[in-house]
Amino acid sequence: MRRGPILALAACLLAAGCSSTAAPPRRPNRTPTPRGAQKRPAHFVISPAGFQLPAPVQREVAEAVGNSIVLAGGLDSAGTSTDGVFSLDPQGGHVSQLGTVPGAFHDAAGAVVGSKLVVFGGGAVVGTDHVQAFDVGARKGSFIGHLPVALSDVSSATIGSTVYLVGGYDGHTPQSAIYATTNGTSFRRVGTMPIGLRYTAVTAVDGSVVIAGGTTGTTSVNTVNRFDPGTGHVTLLAHLPAPVAHAAAFVLGGQIYVVGGQDSEGNAVRTVMRIDPSTGGVTRLRPLAQPVSDAGVTELNDQAWLVGGWRGSTVSQILVARLAHHPA
Repeated sequence: MRRGPILALAACLLAAGCSSTAAPPRRPNRTPTPRGAQKRPAHFVISPAGFQLPAPVQREVAEAVGNSIVLAGGLDSAGTSTDGVFSLDPQGGHVSQLGTVPGAFHDAAGAVVGSKLVVFGGGAVVGTDHVQAFDVGARKGSFIGHLPVALSDVSSATIGSTVYLVGGYDGHTPQSAIYATTNGTSFRRVGTMPIGLRYTAVTAVDGSVVIAGGTTGTTSVNTVNRFDPGTGHVTLLAHLPAPVAHAAAFVLGGQIYVVGGQDSEGNAVRTVMRIDPSTGGVTRLRPLAQPVSDAGVTELNDQAWLVGGWRGSTVSQILVARLAHHPA
C-alpha cells in the first residue's frame, strides 16, 4: 500500500571588506564559531509511537484526514478482509470506529479526495474494480465508481488534487499502467512502467511520483523509477541495495525513505533506505528494531506513520518516523 530529505544547512560566507585607492584593503575579521554552537544536520529517527492498535491489521488503507489518521479495511489476524473504518488519534493513540464501507477489502490503494476517503480496488478474495468512498463527516460509506480494470496490490500517490494509481494485479498479470483521477469516478491512463509490478512502494516528491521496488509475482525488483506527470515519462532514478516488495515509502524533508518490506524469499525485512531525489543516491540507514512489511503508511504533521503490518503474523504496532536535530 500506499503510502515524506535530510535538511541541508548552508554554510555562511562573510563578505569581503571594500577597498579604495586611498588605503589598502582591510582583511575582514573572521571570528570562528565555537564548535559547540554549530548546528548539526537533522537525522532520521523511527521508533514506536508509545501505543498500539487494539487489534492487529495489515494491508489496510491509511490516510491523514485533518489531525487524525483514518484506517480502512485490511486483513485481521485471521487473514480475513475487513470493512471497518477507524480514526486513530496520533496524540494519545485512541482508536474509534467511524463506520464501514460497503465491501470488505485488502490490498487496495487509498487517497483523500475532497472530504472523503476513497478506496481504489482491492477485494475480499479477488481484486475488484470497485471504487468506494467514506464520508468522514457523515460517517457513511458508498460505492462511487469503477476502475478501468479490476485491481488489487495497487499503490497510490497524490500530487495536488490528482491521485495516481500505480501498477497492481488484475487477477492474471501484474500491471504496468499508471492511472490518474481527480474525482475517483473518471480515470486517464497517463503513464506506463517498463514492466508490470505489484506491491510497489510509492510516494510523491517535487511534483513527481516515485516508485520503489515491487514484484512481478515471481521476482522482486530493486529499481526506483520516477514518473513525471508533465511528460508522462517513466525514468530510472536509482537502484536499491536489494530487491524489495511490500515496503512503505514516504517523504520527509524532501528525501525519500523506503522502509521494511519483503525480500525475494517473502521474508519481512528491517531495512531503511534514504533516496536523494535530486541525485538518485541511496543511503542505507540504521535498520528497524524488528522487520515489518505491509504496513499502512501516511504522512501527518512532518511525521510518517507506519500502522500495523506483518512479520510472519499480523501485528498491531505503530511506528513514527521523523527528522530530529542533534543537540547543539
